[in-house]
Amino acid sequence: MTKNIASAARPAPPIGEFQEVDGRRVFVHRLGSGGPAVVFLPGAGAVGLDYFAVQQGVSQFCTAVVYDRGGSGYSDPVPLPRTAAAVAMELHELLHA
Repeated sequence: MTKNIASAARPAPPIGEFQEVDGRRVFVHRLGSGGPAVVFLPGAGAVGLDYFAVQQGVSQFCTAVVYDRGGSGYSDPVPLPRTAAAVAMELHELLHA
């Protein structure tokens, strides 16, 4: 089983915050207001802040949220691989928080 230790070795991000989800810290940065909310779900090695410039533009029209899935970017590590259902539940809990 592979583990990602991204946040254990990295300092806090320059912007954003951590929300606790299932006992772990998940990085999230929210800009703007109103709906519907646009959530950026990075993949292919990208992290939430890779979308910062796009998030700024989108936030002029609605709420724009970037985050790092567990085990990536600034979020706490999780055992990998993860199921799509686990990733979806994490996002659901994060948005609820």
